[in-house]
Amino acid sequence: MTLCIAAACRHDGQSAVVTCADWQVTGPQLAADDYYKLRHYPNATIMISGELAAADDFCFDLQEAIKDCNVIAQADGEFEQRVGRYLERLRGAARVRKRIRAGHQIAMKYGLSLDSFYNNVSLKMPKWLYKRIIDEIQEVQLDVHTIVVYSGDRQLLILRTGPRGGMFWERNYTAIGSGALIANTVLCQTPHDSNMSLLNCLTRVVTAKASAERDPYVGRNTSLGIILGDGNRYDVSNDVWQYLMQRVRTPAVIPARDDDAQMDLLGRRLQDSEAGQARYTSDPHMQF
Repeated sequence: MTLCIAAACRHDGQSAVVTCADWQVTGPQLAADDYYKLRHYPNATIMISGELAAADDFCFDLQEAIKDCNVIAQADGEFEQRVGRYLERLRGAARVRKRIRAGHQIAMKYGLSLDSFYNNVSLKMPKWLYKRIIDEIQEVQLDVHTIVVYSGDRQLLILRTGPRGGMFWERNYTAIGSGALIANTVLCQTPHDSNMSLLNCLTRVVTAKASAERDPYVGRNTSLGIILGDGNRYDVSNDVWQYLMQRVRTPAVIPARDDDAQMDLLGRRLQDSEAGQARYTSDPHMQF
């Protein structure tokens, strides 16, 4: 289980999305705080929550869908019509992965391919067995939530996918994982303006992440990054991280009006699939 958050804002005259994720993975007996939960592709970053092998498989499918989205982005037409076509490509990827997972399950359990079951074998089996297999196929899920931040169009898009294949266009912010309920509860306390400043957005997101650490499956190691409308990704600067750690431990959540003028918000520009720095949200050596 995990926590991933994406939230929209603006910086230097262009759209921006703040991404935040923990690093914790939890198994039957152990938990580790060392797993990077973002996948980076041309014009897209995917954040994952769920069963790790299933997440990797689905990301392979989404990568192919994103290539189609990059072609669609070059077409003329209304922006929202293109968004609808992006969502349909993602739905197509979900349908493909569901069929693969269902076929594997039926083959492993009954020694049948999905095609042979649908084509002719089902006519020869008892009705109770046919119904059992149909029920099992219906229960197969993707076992993964994702957030896709797409930068190939004229503005950044936050697209969310669910374990049953649902696709959603999130205009302001979204969270996935076991800590999502707590994070969303914090984020919804004040209306989110997608035109808010980057520093305001960073503060809101980190406050939600720190609150969600009450969930035992959310780790304290944190990836905090920024995606700009031109597709470039950045880590946050060390000054901003220290500032955020001060702010999330005080009652006031909204930064002072001129705080963002006193420090550089963007840290090092990240290359290709490079991971941002992992920072611990409770550093006992940090002086406030």
